[in-house]
Amino acid sequence: MAAQLSTELLRAGFGPEETARLVNVALALKGGEESATTLDMLRVDPYTGEAELYKAGAAPSFLLHGGASDAYLADSVPVGILGGVIGRKTSLELQPGDTAVLVTDGALSLGLQALTDLLAAHSADEPEDLARAVALAAREAAERPDDITVLAVRLEEAR
Repeated sequence: MAAQLSTELLRAGFGPEETARLVNVALALKGGEESATTLDMLRVDPYTGEAELYKAGAAPSFLLHGGASDAYLADSVPVGILGGVIGRKTSLELQPGDTAVLVTDGALSLGLQALTDLLAAHSADEPEDLARAVALAAREAAERPDDITVLAVRLEEAR
């Protein structure tokens, strides 16, 4: 529900902070066991490369640029737990060839440094291949089953 609502709010023109607040309210109204979730939102202007990364309780995200991998962490809590939202917005500027990578916490079974190194090693791969390599390595490293999602998005120049 949170993912679908977030998508609709962002498409309607709401910013990440407003979206997080409205999702938080919806989760509070829903109640029950599944009333908390992490939010990890990336909004990119494909013409300028200007981007906003918004995190609330989510695993680190990464920006691959020139063969290097930078991690973006946020000290925050999932939405739906508190009356307000404690999230963090980071402004980024993507250049053609840069790849943004968002992961769930299952990908962290590799450890943060190993994951950062793996991303840097695969930074020249197609985004789909990079995501697959990370997911497979995380699955092999996991001590117990966990969901693993890896999203890789590359900004490219128009042809």
